[in-house]
Amino acid sequence: EAARALPGEANIQFNLAAALQRHNEPEEAIEVLRSMLEIRPDHVPAMHMLGYTLASEGQYDEAIGLFARVVQLQPGYVSARLDLGRTGISRIPG
Repeated sequence: EAARALPGEANIQFNLAAALQRHNEPEEAIEVLRSMLEIRPDHVPAMHMLGYTLASEGQYDEAIGLFARVVQLQPGYVSARLDLGRTGISRIPG
């Protein structure tokens, strides 16, 4: 309810996306994160979560782009570096 009432509130939207992800609703989480990033394109944790969710759905190219952007913005973001490597390896055929 709070997320619908306050669509511009990044932290509420981020928490909603995390809850959707935990409840195995990745499509909805992706939608919330995309909308959130339109409002707050600099929200690095949302970029990372969107990349992670996209990768889990097999959308590797976009996920890699997001992880790379996170690393560019925050070079010390270790989780994004690891996910960038893992996602790149996942794309290697057989």
